Amino acid sequence: MVYIIGVDHLVQYRGPVDEKLLNEFIMFINELIAEKKITLAAEELSEESLRDVCMSDTSTVKMAAESSGIKHVFCDPDDGERKNLGIPYHADVRDMVKKKMGVEEKFILDAGLRNKVEEETDRLSRTFWPAREKHWLSRISGRLRENILFICGHEHVESFRKLLADRGLDSEIIEPFWKRDIFSDYANLGLS
Repeated sequence: MVYIIGVDHLVQYRGPVDEKLLNEFIMFINELIAEKKITLAAEELSEESLRDVCMSDTSTVKMAAESSGIKHVFCDPDDGERKNLGIPYHADVRDMVKKKMGVEEKFILDAGLRNKVEEETDRLSRTFWPAREKHWLSRISGRLRENILFICGHEHVESFRKLLADRGLDSEIIEPFWKRDIFSDYANLGLS
C-alpha cells in the first residue's frame, strides 16, 4: 500500500519554516510510520535539489525515516536524469516562455505580464508531471508489496494516486495538503 501525503515543499527541509512546525511534521510522519507499519519513506525531492536549490543538507522526511529505523529514498530526477527524460526545470520553462513572449528583462515589472508569464510557465510545467511521476514510481517499484509513505507536492497528490491506480496499485491519501491553513498563505509563515 502506498500512503500519500501532499505538502508544501518548504516543509521538506530545514529552511525558512519555523523549527517548531518542521518538528511537528517530523512527529506526524513518525506517528504514521508506526501506525501504518511503513517500511519505506519516499519523497518528491532529489539530493541535488536539496543541496543546490534548498541549500540544506538533510530532508525532514529522511530525518523521520532514520529516527524510525526505516529506509528512505529520494525520488525526483536529478539533473542528469531530467536531461535523459526530457524534463526541464521550472526556471528553464519560464525562460522558454519569456523568450516566446519576447520578454528580456530578468524581473518583469508589469504585474499583468508577469502573471501571464507565470500562468503559461505553470501550464507548460504541468505537461512534464506525468514523466516525473512515472520516474517516482520507478524509484519505489521494487518495494511495492510493502507499506510505503510517499511525500509529494500537494498539487501532485491526485495525479500520482491515479497513476498508482492505473497500474493496479493500492494507495490511500492520508493528507491531501498537510497544514493547508498555514501554507496556503506565506504571510502565515512570515515570508511575504
